Amino acid sequence: MLLINYPAGAVPENAGIDLNLNNLNEAEVEQRILSLKNKGAGIDKINAKLLKMSYKAILPQLTHFFNICVNKGIFPKKLKIGVVKPVYKKGDAHDFSNYRPISILPVLSKILELIIRDQLTDYFVEHNLFTDRQVGFRKKKSTYMPIMLIHDFVTTAWEANESAIGIFIDLKKAFDTVDHVILCKKLERYGVKNNALKIIESYLTDRTQIVNINNMSSDYRGVTVGVPQGSILGPLLFIIYINDLPLIDRNCQFFLYADDTAIFVKQKEVGSLQNVINQIMPKLSIWLSTNYLTLNISKTVFQHYSHSKSLAPITMRLDGADIEQKDCVLYLGMYLDNDMKFSSHITKTSSIISRNIGLISRIRYFVRQKHLVQLYNTLILPYINYCCFIWGTNYESRTKPILVLQKRALRVIEGVFLPSSATPIFKKFGLLKVNDIAKQ
Repeated sequence: MLLINYPAGAVPENAGIDLNLNNLNEAEVEQRILSLKNKGAGIDKINAKLLKMSYKAILPQLTHFFNICVNKGIFPKKLKIGVVKPVYKKGDAHDFSNYRPISILPVLSKILELIIRDQLTDYFVEHNLFTDRQVGFRKKKSTYMPIMLIHDFVTTAWEANESAIGIFIDLKKAFDTVDHVILCKKLERYGVKNNALKIIESYLTDRTQIVNINNMSSDYRGVTVGVPQGSILGPLLFIIYINDLPLIDRNCQFFLYADDTAIFVKQKEVGSLQNVINQIMPKLSIWLSTNYLTLNISKTVFQHYSHSKSLAPITMRLDGADIEQKDCVLYLGMYLDNDMKFSSHITKTSSIISRNIGLISRIRYFVRQKHLVQLYNTLILPYINYCCFIWGTNYESRTKPILVLQKRALRVIEGVFLPSSATPIFKKFGLLKVNDIAKQ
């Protein structure tokens, strides 16, 4: 029997609230067509750019077609064919593991997915069904939010003379192992019924894909598990699938961005902290096995946050395997130190910025100054901006390496050298120093 929980605010079965998808008018279909990104064509050889140029001639027919799909609860089989193309990442080009598969779906599939996704999202938001700890693929949410909450959790624990533990779990091929039966049961438990449930069930079943390399295609193969790669609806279905994860234990806090999950606990005594962890790990194991998800133990780590250096060590095991303790963890693009001083993040960011200044320096004689400023805004500023209001409010002595690199970059752009002051250059281009960015 499947154990399917639901968060605070969610409704149990037969509570009188359910989702039934509504028909769309031509203006609503047109809005979704124009919102499509201009990506490559799928099996139908029609890309979004071509459709945007010609959709007005067939808009009434398209609207009628999508409304039939919604009313009947059927996702057409021709729209469920994915074309998978391997994209090289790095390393040995003859090693398959160094390629990332990109799935391209028919453009009409994406419009129908948008119709389902928008109404499904509105329903979950209206009835407060999403756990408040999930920020992935949600409007007005960002990757910085879990990091901000983690920082607040740890510093609040320290102010109360408590120690904290952060467990950063890595799910193995999480999107590719979602069980369709469990997902549909969870959707039904949340009140997704009638044509909404039927069309999602239809969307998930009888899917096929081919692999295309150098214009050579494989045979069609069925896809029986996972949310479709390259889809618009898939990420939403995944966060619904793991929506009940934070309910496994009330003694801990969960911070989620899609499948990037961190579990945090705090206690005054190390012994109490160890006891809470010993209770959580079996519950996590049961939830993972119940939902057919697997933990990548080698990439799952934990951090111990404490002002005391003489505390007894914390041990952590899951299904008989030890979980490694780390002083520095990369989470959502930010390096977190167990002392929350962000020294590792500043060091890593400095290294990237220094390398990119070298790129700007090598081409400064061949492009105009305004283009060099654009390169600064593209290759340097994003690394400073990301979560700057967290790590950039540090002591100025700790953020000084970033400021020094900013000054070096602007001197390169302006074509001047030390001891020339960089402050007038900041003013000239309307740019802020790292500490001012953090304050802003």
